[in-house]
Amino acid sequence: MADKTSPAVKVKRRKVQPKRRTPVAKVAAAPQSTPALAAASPPRPVEFFKGVLFGPPKSGKTTAAASGTGKKLILLTEPEGDVTLVGQPDISVLRPTTFGEMHQIIRELRAPGHGYDRLVFDSVTFGTELIGGAELYKTLADNRDPRREYGKTGAAMNQLIHDTVGLRMDVAFICQIKTEGDHEDGTPLNPEEGEYPLTMAIQPMVYKILAPAVSFIGRTFKRPLTVEGGGKTLKFGISFEDYGNSPAGSRLGLPDEVFDFAWTDVLTDDAKGGE
Repeated sequence: MADKTSPAVKVKRRKVQPKRRTPVAKVAAAPQSTPALAAASPPRPVEFFKGVLFGPPKSGKTTAAASGTGKKLILLTEPEGDVTLVGQPDISVLRPTTFGEMHQIIRELRAPGHGYDRLVFDSVTFGTELIGGAELYKTLADNRDPRREYGKTGAAMNQLIHDTVGLRMDVAFICQIKTEGDHEDGTPLNPEEGEYPLTMAIQPMVYKILAPAVSFIGRTFKRPLTVEGGGKTLKFGISFEDYGNSPAGSRLGLPDEVFDFAWTDVLTDDAKGGE
C-alpha cells in the first residue's frame, strides 16, 4: 500500500531541439533507357503505298489499282471484277469464298518470297458481304436483332484490313460508292462516321479503321468529252480532293485530279516523303 505521507516529486522534462540538417541539392535522375523507349525513331517517309479507290461501278477502280509496272495480285470478291484485265501477264487473281480463305491469303503474303509487288483488295464492300451476309440475312429473316451479327462482320473485316495494311507491299483497297443525305430527323452528316454526300459503301465501324489506315483515298469518276466532229468520249479520272464532298484526300501531296492514272507513274519515290 502506498505511503500517503511521502511528498510528491516533480520531474522537469528537458526540451530536446532537433538537429538542423544541411540541405542536400537534389540531383536529377538520368533517363533510364528501356527496351520500349529505345525503339523510338524520327518520323519516317512512306515505305509502301496503301490507299483506297472508291467510285461507281465501271468507273475504272480495278483498272487503276492494277495499273503500272510490277507484279500484282488481285484478291477478288466481286463477280467479273477482273474482266477488264484479261490478257495482262503481270496480274494474278485469287477468288476466296470464305473469311478463312481471305485470312489465309493475307497470312501467306506476310512471308517473304511471294513475288508480288502490290495487292488489290477488290473489294471491301463485297468482302464484307462475303464474311457475314448470309448470317445477317438469316438473322433478319428470323426477325431477330441483327446488331450482334452486324458487329461480328465488321470486326472480322477490320482485322483483315489491319493485317493487310501491315503487309510489306503496296496495297489498294477498292470500295463501292454510296450517296448520303441528312438524316430523317434533320441531323446533318457526320464526317467522323464516314458520312459525306459521296462516300464509301462500307459499315461505319469499318470506315473508322480503313480511312486512317491509308495514305490516300481517291474517288474514281468518268467525265464525258466532246471530240472533233461532235462525237463523245469518256475520260477516266481520280479525285484526290473533293473539299468536303467526299472522304477523298491524301497525305502524299497528290494532285487534286489525275486522268489516265497509272499507279507507278503517280505514286513515285518523290511522293513517299509527304507534303
